[in-house]
Amino acid sequence: MKIIFSFVICLLLGLACSPEKYRIVRPETLKKYSWRDDKRQIEITIIRSFILDKDCDNNGTREFADAFLSKVNGTNDTILVLSICKKTFDFLKPKYKGSLWLVIDSSKIELKYPKEIITNIDELLDIDKYKILNAEINNLKD
Repeated sequence: MKIIFSFVICLLLGLACSPEKYRIVRPETLKKYSWRDDKRQIEITIIRSFILDKDCDNNGTREFADAFLSKVNGTNDTILVLSICKKTFDFLKPKYKGSLWLVIDSSKIELKYPKEIITNIDELLDIDKYKILNAEINNLKD
């Protein structure tokens, strides 16, 4: 009995201390950011990054995504940009030291979302208060 109890405790501690904690996001429960038709691109500033940098299997139902809590320059809207099944560019990583001029181009917006998105967004972040956008972020200074 002690062996089983010890095993369960070790297993629970191992899971609690794992380096990555995943969070499942269901896009149908969240508001989508409405893109103005007269805008070709918007400039953003990243407030906080949640980078997984994982490959997807493209099954369309559950996919990995990087997430970027961002401020839209000019309107001060705060949005959650999801980069679903896209390569994580170096300029999006926190250790990047180069020049940044981050934009989202209207041609890089995806209107489709998988049913579930696997992220590492902090559980304490209330994502319900942000609108989401499935898009690729580009750096015009790169």
